[in-house]
Amino acid sequence: MSSGDLARVEEAALNALQTRRQLFYDGWLLRLSPGAAKRARSVNAHFGSTRPVGQKIAYCERLYAARDLPGRIVVAVDARDGMVATRGWADVSTLPVAELGLRFTDAGVAALLFTDVGRDGLLKGCNIPATTALARAVPIPVIASGGVAGIADIEQLAAHAADGIEGVITGRALYDGRLDLAAALAVARR
Repeated sequence: MSSGDLARVEEAALNALQTRRQLFYDGWLLRLSPGAAKRARSVNAHFGSTRPVGQKIAYCERLYAARDLPGRIVVAVDARDGMVATRGWADVSTLPVAELGLRFTDAGVAALLFTDVGRDGLLKGCNIPATTALARAVPIPVIASGGVAGIADIEQLAAHAADGIEGVITGRALYDGRLDLAAALAVARR
């Protein structure tokens, strides 16, 4: 199974999560549910919309605020070789990650979740140079994702906190026992 196939399966599984309500707004899927479950309160942005991004983000913030749900929006930016990847990572655009990050920054998002799709789930190590480059290019926090193999990745990312890397998402390394959660939290709190 290719990484694109895996991404499409994961996306379908995550979007199958029960929510109290979901609606579509100009190419964006908005999920409305209280609780901490992944994707319970999320905006899944798709290309091909007709409204300006800032207008759509303002709509989402009003919608979540009216329902007493956190209204700060974090936008996921998936990339391969520095270019934005879309449609379950199957398509790679000609749009540089930093350029898209700046567009979302200008629109008022709270942070960016950056995933190097060439590393996600493969335990190859986080793409520190690409994550740091994005964090330095935008004035909002960046959350790293994709490829975390162990505590060394957490230590390297923590060393770039001053550059704007605010957090990291890890999955497989935790599930496989390659990353001890208590040790990772201790590094993050330094």
